[in-house]
Amino acid sequence: MKRMLPRTLGIEIHVLKNDASMQVSLWDLGGQDIFRALQQYLFPKLNKACVFAFVFSLYDRHRKQLKQNLQEEFKDEFLYWMKFITSNSEVTGFNLPTVMVVLTHKDKTEKKTGLREQTRVSTYLQMTEQIVSKLHLEFSDVLNIHPTVYCVNARHKEDVRPIVTQIYSTMEDLFTEKLFSVPEACCRMSQHILEWAVKNEKRPVITHDEFSALCTEAHPALKSLLQNLPAPNRFKALQAIASYLQDAGTIIRLRDSNLLVANPNWLTNVFLGRLIGMGHGFEHAAESNSGAEYPISSDGFLSQFQFNTFVLDHLLQRLERDGYAGFDHMTVQSVLESLDVCYKVPGINGESRFFVPTLVKVESYTPLQWNCPPVEKELYAYMGLRIRCRDPRRTFLSTGFFPKFQITMWRSMKHETGFNYNCNYNIISILHDCHHVLVENSADGSYLDVMVKSAKSKELVWKFVKQHILGKLFEFCASAEGSPGVSLVRDILRTECVKQLTPCAQRKDQTVSREHLKDKLKQSIKLAGEDMASIPRNLYHHVWDEKSGTPLKSEHEAAMDLLSPEDIVEVRDWLKCEADYLIQKSKKWKEVLKEIDGTSLSLGSADLLKGLPEEPILENRMSGTGFTDPRFEYGIQAVREDVQRVGEDVKKVLMKMDEMKLEIMKNISTFSKVQKTTHNNLLQLIRDVDRSNGVCGSALELPRRPYFTKDDATMGHRITAAINIGKPLLLHFYCESIDKMHVVSEQRGFQLIVGRENCEKLRIIARNSVKALWCLLKLGIHVTTSLGSLVPDLQISESRYNSLATLSISSLLDIIEPQSTSQNNVIDNSTSEKAWEYLREHVRHKFPNGISDQFSLYPVVYTTSDCKTHAWVCRDCREKGLKDGKICGR
Repeated sequence: MKRMLPRTLGIEIHVLKNDASMQVSLWDLGGQDIFRALQQYLFPKLNKACVFAFVFSLYDRHRKQLKQNLQEEFKDEFLYWMKFITSNSEVTGFNLPTVMVVLTHKDKTEKKTGLREQTRVSTYLQMTEQIVSKLHLEFSDVLNIHPTVYCVNARHKEDVRPIVTQIYSTMEDLFTEKLFSVPEACCRMSQHILEWAVKNEKRPVITHDEFSALCTEAHPALKSLLQNLPAPNRFKALQAIASYLQDAGTIIRLRDSNLLVANPNWLTNVFLGRLIGMGHGFEHAAESNSGAEYPISSDGFLSQFQFNTFVLDHLLQRLERDGYAGFDHMTVQSVLESLDVCYKVPGINGESRFFVPTLVKVESYTPLQWNCPPVEKELYAYMGLRIRCRDPRRTFLSTGFFPKFQITMWRSMKHETGFNYNCNYNIISILHDCHHVLVENSADGSYLDVMVKSAKSKELVWKFVKQHILGKLFEFCASAEGSPGVSLVRDILRTECVKQLTPCAQRKDQTVSREHLKDKLKQSIKLAGEDMASIPRNLYHHVWDEKSGTPLKSEHEAAMDLLSPEDIVEVRDWLKCEADYLIQKSKKWKEVLKEIDGTSLSLGSADLLKGLPEEPILENRMSGTGFTDPRFEYGIQAVREDVQRVGEDVKKVLMKMDEMKLEIMKNISTFSKVQKTTHNNLLQLIRDVDRSNGVCGSALELPRRPYFTKDDATMGHRITAAINIGKPLLLHFYCESIDKMHVVSEQRGFQLIVGRENCEKLRIIARNSVKALWCLLKLGIHVTTSLGSLVPDLQISESRYNSLATLSISSLLDIIEPQSTSQNNVIDNSTSEKAWEYLREHVRHKFPNGISDQFSLYPVVYTTSDCKTHAWVCRDCREKGLKDGKICGR
């Protein structure tokens, strides 16, 4: 049974004119999967003035009925084309491509369907509008999706006219407001070439000399201009004109060829469209005069005989039958090679082979295998990377991306010495100087895996892959030839998958992100300890799970072995800034504490700088790291995916990987000593602050961070230091997490009535609470920003409170109680201790069975290698601490 031919083979190009002022090229893209590679090859990049009409049929013309799964089919197809447009649009922030949605075969839903079917269509139309509205929001920064969904009978002008009007209107807006106009001379040339192509329909391909003649016929003044230019400049001028005309859809330039296509519709539809249709079985073999089956390739290659017989001969016969003259084998082959649809390589026994991955069916999988020269004891280095889209929800690597990248790499490497370049369907293989690199495209095209086996050191492997694979891949993707709307990122592939060359389907989930590895490594550095021998064991090791049905067993890999040299340099510099931050913070503590007058802090015997070096401990051999004041930016250096960001610096300063790791181990040991000293100083500081506030007794009897809020719904629950007789208060306690002290949102608090007998004690506690909060803010100890909504009720104006940490302690106390003098603001230690003892006994009496239910706080012990710290924490902090192994219960 003969197949039904698709209505669009590849791409069809038409021209619309509304009047003398505007000419619009219509590119009709075939919806079948096999033509999507062709669209990647020929379609102009979409940062130009583009309006897309997504046309979707409600009618299944094979079954002669409405489509069964309208909503699912529409959503899948529409999302695919939105991702296609986004991926092929340069990110400029303006000139966003406009997308319109058109549903066809409206007449089929009205005449040949019953009421039930019409109701289903009506419901479907509503759902379609919802889908369009949702995707409009998701793609709002990259696409301009028109909100109106058009449902038409394409045979009725009345239905189609609003769509055409909207297209013209959108184009006028683009040209008027956002785009430069195509020069008037090029418009005249475009019109002249279009008219010439209609009259000479059977001469679609012309030479550069013929193109020059057509241009001068359209614009006579151009002739004298070109004659007065030197030959190289004359050629550049014609190339500029050709570039304009190609963007307008008037011609198609052929790279490295003396030919141009004056009829793009012939190239996209008659030539390539039919060629791909034949190769993928879209046209029956009986339609060709050869009577032979079209070849099926096992690896994307055709022999010279197959290429001549089934491609060139077959196509030439069709062209001659249709009346196209002037074509021969060399012309057809030149056109295909200029378009990067194929390339020719020397074959075995002197017969050449042609790589044509998009032109033929490929129905087998070529197993991967390593081909490295043997080395002593087989000391190979293995490395694996996965290259994927940063935003897979809105972008992808389209069907034609990898085949075109394969040919681009071949063009690049055929001029380089020492490279053995080969490729199969979805695979690139490169051998050079004991490096063997395999690049495999996934079955669905969503990612590329780069796998390397080398007899060289790991740092040389990284340097080679970065220069010859990643650099060229990222550059190609960003170019007009690739997918300029796609931002690529790289993940780390499991090393065992690289060693075993695990099949693509089995290693699909065997990756870890670089950011995850770096974050985990940084966390483990803080807990690594001082012992050089134990540091490597304490640093983060990524756990790979066993994968059933494969040889992959559960194993661990050190993050330091998985990360790239520039990642390790980044971790080293982060470590330097962390240590510098701790040193500078400790130096500041003593200066700040001098400001606290009359608080009886026992700092005379506590040297906050004891054990800390005077200068930064880690030498920074990297310049231009982007860090400013480490007190504010430590540990948050932005990740730059650009391969060239640290490339030059790494070449200058990067030692061998083993030496780099040893240096980091030494730095970690020193950092741990600084961290330990700083932590001990912090504990001493907090104990002194608590002692000055009268906090006494066991730390687990009562939380050490009380505060009061007014029990008045009109005022909101904000911290207050205003204690007045007869006014009710709510007693609260902060969560004392060592990560960030914060307010417990679900804490109910406990009501206290201020009377004559407790007024002064509560006032002292309130003042000390505010003073402790000020001290923590002033010293830079982590306090969550959620306090911001609680503190403005401290009898301080909003404008003055915004910089509470900048106030002096005396001015703060004056603000809390304006009637008091600074002399009266000094409270001796014994008075504070009596106030705290009153609070402790009062709470113990009210809650004999414990305070956890009332205040949602739980006693824990933070455990470290050298000390224990008691604290009261909220439920979330307790669970997190138990999970991380930082705390134990009471």
